[in-house]
Amino acid sequence: MSLLKIPFLLAGAYCASLCLTPPNPPAKSTERRQFMTRFSFGLKDVLPIITVFYKYLTLGINVVEVVVLLASATPARHLSSRLSVLSDENEIMITPTYLVGFVVLVAGTILRVRCYRTLGDLFTFELTLRPNHKLVTTGPYAFVRHPSYTAGFLFMNGLLISQLGPGSLSYASGLWNTLFGRIFLATWLGTVAVVESILVWRTRLEDEVLRREFGRNWEAWAERTRFRIVPGLY
Repeated sequence: MSLLKIPFLLAGAYCASLCLTPPNPPAKSTERRQFMTRFSFGLKDVLPIITVFYKYLTLGINVVEVVVLLASATPARHLSSRLSVLSDENEIMITPTYLVGFVVLVAGTILRVRCYRTLGDLFTFELTLRPNHKLVTTGPYAFVRHPSYTAGFLFMNGLLISQLGPGSLSYASGLWNTLFGRIFLATWLGTVAVVESILVWRTRLEDEVLRREFGRNWEAWAERTRFRIVPGLY
């Protein structure tokens, strides 16, 4: 057992809240019109649901893990013994695997928040072209054209590593050795893979619309900032 892990869990929950809560109100339908394709129209209701579910799932897992750690350290033996059925609390600890995941998700959160601040009221979770929209090419947008998606990849994968690997509640509980756990794990991993694939697809759609809207300015930016998500790779 490691009570030292509690601040990390609370920080991880805070990161999830920052990354998965829109910094601005939803865009109007008129501002989203240019991004509407048959495929994107079907996604407009699905992605917000996935985002909210993923947010509260993450918060819930972290809260339960904190409760288990606190209960195991209290003199209330009846409470500790009841919660001990969830896991061996001695295996819930800060491991190298957990630290790697935590650092990655924090890095993703910092980058995500930087993107929020750089775009200001232009940042929405929906694909949006606002009236008097500006082409932002500074800050993280000077390194890749879609840094908020870079941040999303870092956050999601860091979260997977920290919440599913050695040292986590789910790992210590033996959940992944059960049929339910394996189905849940496959569903979680599959959902993340689908979301990340959608984000890659969205970068192409965003580039097409912004190129039409800003013409030579976008082309000059794309020439300077060649990569969409990962510098030197993609």
